[in-house]
Amino acid sequence: MAPTVPVWNLIIYYGFLLLTFGVSIYMLYKKELFKQSLINLFLIPIIIVLNILGSMSRVSRNELQYWFYSVLNLEIWALLGAAIIMYLFFWWFLLFKKTKSFNHQTSS
Repeated sequence: MAPTVPVWNLIIYYGFLLLTFGVSIYMLYKKELFKQSLINLFLIPIIIVLNILGSMSRVSRNELQYWFYSVLNLEIWALLGAAIIMYLFFWWFLLFKKTKSFNHQTSS
């Protein structure tokens, strides 16, 4: 059996995905960042399936090491996963930017 990453890594990773999923639903409810949040709800299950199926063939590396190895070897599943993660971080950037500009408008 191949080695696995520590549990705290999985908690952070899946916690980030779960938090993003939940906040995306909330933003849909508020009708803010609607298109971007809808894209999140579509991409999060895809990245979970991609990472599970993509890392099944690993033998001597843990999931994270194998993902980095796959990105460096330009494997499509790893590159798609990296693009999705970058989009999720971009979405959080948009969310914080929108929240910050809203706070500046209400405090003036």
